[in-house]
Amino acid sequence: MGITTNTYDTVGEILSQKSVSNLPLEVIEQVLKDFKGSIEQIPPDFSAVHYKGKRLYELARKGIEVPKKTRTVYIKKLEIFKYYPQGPHPRIIIDITCSKGTYIRTLCSDIGEKLGTGAVLSFLIRTSSGPFKLEDSLTIEEIKENISKGNYDFILPMNYLVKHLPVIEVDLSDVKRIKNGSTISMKQLNDKILKNNSMAQIIHNDKLIAVGQVIISNGKKLIKPKKVFI
Repeated sequence: MGITTNTYDTVGEILSQKSVSNLPLEVIEQVLKDFKGSIEQIPPDFSAVHYKGKRLYELARKGIEVPKKTRTVYIKKLEIFKYYPQGPHPRIIIDITCSKGTYIRTLCSDIGEKLGTGAVLSFLIRTSSGPFKLEDSLTIEEIKENISKGNYDFILPMNYLVKHLPVIEVDLSDVKRIKNGSTISMKQLNDKILKNNSMAQIIHNDKLIAVGQVIISNGKKLIKPKKVFI
């Protein structure tokens, strides 16, 4: 806290710096409440967002400023994990659960601005993404050790990533059409996937062959493959 940079983190050019002291924890907690739920964000200049075919960070490095659109993101959880008030630049470790597309650097900068102190991101640890959790991860060394022992049990099946999606089972006659990316008629429906534009696993012989999108049009129920794995 007490620092602002052009990248919203500690690697950027320092724009302002001041001593921050005696900032009560209760004040920070009150400000954090304003950032829970649906909020509007403006992507940082140094980001991978596209503008007319160029990444924003490419333009920023050339000193080119361009208009940026706001985006709506959702902050489900925003809690102080640890507060270090000592020194001229207090540090806060925050536990966040958010929607995809959320810029944590921007969130830190906006919180600092709201507090009137300024703030930058010093480090970020992604503890989970979808079904994947940090505590279940392996280091490169652990992976190499498993392979050297002929142990491949750590490799997850493809459908692990989409296990939250409902399942549509297809017969052999539909497999070729799916392989070619053709839309097929849904012979069996599950109440969970009746919603138009919802996504589903397409399974044949207990194997994931594609992920498809449900299309309901003129009373017909179809599924269009969006990602094919065969």
